[in-house]
Amino acid sequence: MRRALLYLLITLAATLPLQSFHPSHPPQSSEVLIAAAADLKFAMDSAIAVFTRTNPTIKIKVVYGSSGNFFQQISNGAPFDLFFSADVDYPRRLQQKQLTLSDPKLYGIGRLVLWSKELDPAMEGMNTLLNNSIKKIAIANPQHAPYGKRAEESLRYYQLYDKIKDKLVLGENIAQTAQYAQSGAADVGIIALSLALSPAMQQTGGKFWLIPATAHQPLQQGYALLPHAVTTPAPKNSPPSLPPRQQPPSSKISASANPNHPIPIRHRQPTAMNTLHGHITSITTEQNISLVKVLAEGYLFHSLIIDTPSTSPWLKEGAAIRVLFKETEVMIALPHFRSASATSCPAASPPSPKAPSSAS
Repeated sequence: MRRALLYLLITLAATLPLQSFHPSHPPQSSEVLIAAAADLKFAMDSAIAVFTRTNPTIKIKVVYGSSGNFFQQISNGAPFDLFFSADVDYPRRLQQKQLTLSDPKLYGIGRLVLWSKELDPAMEGMNTLLNNSIKKIAIANPQHAPYGKRAEESLRYYQLYDKIKDKLVLGENIAQTAQYAQSGAADVGIIALSLALSPAMQQTGGKFWLIPATAHQPLQQGYALLPHAVTTPAPKNSPPSLPPRQQPPSSKISASANPNHPIPIRHRQPTAMNTLHGHITSITTEQNISLVKVLAEGYLFHSLIIDTPSTSPWLKEGAAIRVLFKETEVMIALPHFRSASATSCPAASPPSPKAPSSAS
């Protein structure tokens, strides 16, 4: 889940008019429409809150729901700019239909928990579902909700599905499923770990048991940039920008650049990193998240980092850093950093989506 916060800002940048942040042009009002899996709500809302504090002219609207339903809506022309799916298979299927602008990228691995407001699932694990006091069990609809599909797989893995199927209550998405369990409409629910750890669920006082990852297929979560992101009209009186197919690779990770003087990209081998040298101009921190602005060779970048100046001495205004990027992947590194591997970077930076974390 922490990885989702890091990738969020990077992907948002692709949908923002490049001229919006350039000093010579006043900020224009822009809007980004995101379709996001319901389990992302708390992480997404937190990241957007940090972003909009320093970018008030950018309106970000998020619709939370079932990934399967979003897949159908986007396939039918729904005007979303970004799609964050609880199952990367949906963005991949959209790509096969030529309905994405970017390759699908992984941002995390979803995990399931057995959650109850009254019982302690940690005592008996999945056998808790055989308790005679349980009348209703909430899971997301397996037909279109990835978490629901994995919940059904887990029930079958423990040979419980046929025993409790008559007690199942299906939520439209994983957030609604959690609400059933939280409100008492269901005695227990199989929900996302990210929701079980959310402030709202923790305040309820419920308890949960983490379902082993071996009980179901991996729930790889991914996102993709959608065609509507470049068909959205630019603000009035804005200077012309390059056509979508001529945008430099940096436009996928930069929230600001002069459209008339795109960032110079040296053509190198695919494995090489493009590098810009710069320094940190400002830092906005909320809890353990920092929105860092970096001025590199005349261009202003925005990066969301899971770290703060109090925990990382290098994270301070005026600090010299380098911006390394390759297609949609970007890092902020200390000046002496030479490796192109995101995982070996000593500074806080977006890790490679090819190595997702073990929990969403």
